[in-house]
Amino acid sequence: MESIQIKPRIIRASGRQRVFTALTRRVPKGAVVKPLKSIKRSIRSGRGNSPRTPISVPLLRADLPSSDVIEFHDVLLPGILAGERGRMASTAARGLGPLVLTVGSRSWTYRSTDEGFQVSDSAVDDPLVAVTMGTLAWSDLASSLRSIVSMRQQGTDQLEITRGSFDELGQWEPALSALYTGIPAYDPARANLIEIDGTSMDLTRRFTLDDDDESMRYRLHTAGYLHLTGVLTADEVAELQRETQRLSDTVRVDDRKTWWTEQPDGSKVLFRIQYAHRLSPFIERLARDERLARLARLAGESVVHFLDRLEGPHLIQKIPGELAGLSNLPWHLDTWYDAPAITSPSVTLGIQVTGSSSETGRMELIAGSSGQSFSSVIKPEEMEGWPRVALDTQPGDVTVHLSDLFHASPPPTAHGGRATLYMRCYPASAADYVGPGEMVRDMLVRRNKSSAAEV
Repeated sequence: MESIQIKPRIIRASGRQRVFTALTRRVPKGAVVKPLKSIKRSIRSGRGNSPRTPISVPLLRADLPSSDVIEFHDVLLPGILAGERGRMASTAARGLGPLVLTVGSRSWTYRSTDEGFQVSDSAVDDPLVAVTMGTLAWSDLASSLRSIVSMRQQGTDQLEITRGSFDELGQWEPALSALYTGIPAYDPARANLIEIDGTSMDLTRRFTLDDDDESMRYRLHTAGYLHLTGVLTADEVAELQRETQRLSDTVRVDDRKTWWTEQPDGSKVLFRIQYAHRLSPFIERLARDERLARLARLAGESVVHFLDRLEGPHLIQKIPGELAGLSNLPWHLDTWYDAPAITSPSVTLGIQVTGSSSETGRMELIAGSSGQSFSSVIKPEEMEGWPRVALDTQPGDVTVHLSDLFHASPPPTAHGGRATLYMRCYPASAADYVGPGEMVRDMLVRRNKSSAAEV
C-alpha cells in the first residue's frame, strides 16, 4: 500500500512573535526577558499541559506500593548485597564514582569495588554525585513507581542534586534498579534471539493476523516487539487517513487534550491528540476492535486498552526540522514515565496511518532489550554491536512493543508527515489506581496531597 503524508497543522507566528522568539534564543544565560505585551501565550508547547479539571475519584485505591528507607538499609540490604541483586548492582555501577544518598537524617555511600557492591553508612567527601531525597521520593524509586528520568522531567520538590548533575545520577539508575528491584542492566549477551525451533531469529520478520498467537507471543516476549502487515483493510486505512487529516485541520488550539510543539520562528505545530476517539466515531470503533485487543493480550491476558484514562487512543504526527518538546523521542523506556508497579505488564500498539521510514520518521529499537534497565545518558558509541532494528512500515500495519523495550523515535530526515495512532495497553487492575482522565502523574500527585494532609 502506497504511503501518503498527512499535512501538518502549523499556526504561523506573527512578526512580533518571531522577534520575541529570536530575542529569547539569543539572550545570555541568566538574563530576564519580558514578553511583548501584545503576545498572548494561550497555546501550549511540548508537554506543558494546562492543569486538568479535578476529577472526583473516591473509589480509587490509595495503597500504592511503598518501601521504608531505614528498614531497607538496616535490615534488608545485607542479604541483598550477598545475593544476585548485589552482583548485578556492582556490574551496573562498575567504572562509576561513588553515589551519596541522603534521606532524612541518614546518608549512605553506594559504590562498586573489586570486592563487589558496597554501601557504607556515611557520606564520602568526593562522590561522583550526591542526592538528597524525601522519604516518599525514595520510596517511589525503590518501589517502581517513579524513575530518575520522570523525576527530572516532571520535577519533584523531594529531590535535590547537591553534587554532580542529573546526568551523573542517570548513569547510576541501572545500578539502583538492580539493587532496589532486581532488574539487571542491559547486556546484549543476555538477549536470547533464537526462534522456538532453535534457529537464529529473523529480526525483520513481518507477521500477519493469520499467524498463531503462540508464535507471535513468543516473538513479542523474546525480541520485545512485533511488526504486523495488513491489519487494516484498504478501506479502513483510507478512512483513518481522512479522519487524521480532518482532526489535524480542525482540532481547537485551546483543546486541553492536544499537545503542540514549537519551531524556531515561534510557529506552533500540532503533534499529539489525546483521546482521539472523542472526536472521531471511526477511531472509537477502531479502538474497540477485537483484532487490536487480541494483539494487546499477547502481553498478558489481563492487558487492556482504556478509552477513559491514560490518554486513550492518541494520534501523533511527526514533521522534520528543529522542534521543541518531545515530538522526537531519544532512546528511552516507556516505563521511565509509567509506574511499573501499577502499570506493568504493558504494551503499545502503533496503528500506522501513513507508514514510516527514515525520511518520514520511524521507530528504532534494540531487539531483546526488554526486562533490562538502561542509563538515560547512553552515548552512541556505547551502542556499537547492539541488535538495532529500524521498522519501515506501510499504512495499515501495526507495530507492537513491550513498554520496557529500549527504543527511539528519531526525527524525519526528509519531508516527514508520518502519522500514527497509538494505543497504550495496561493491566485491567491499573484502573483501580488511575482515575478517569488521569495519567500516572495525576495518581502520584493525588497520593502526595493525601500524604501531606495526614502529616
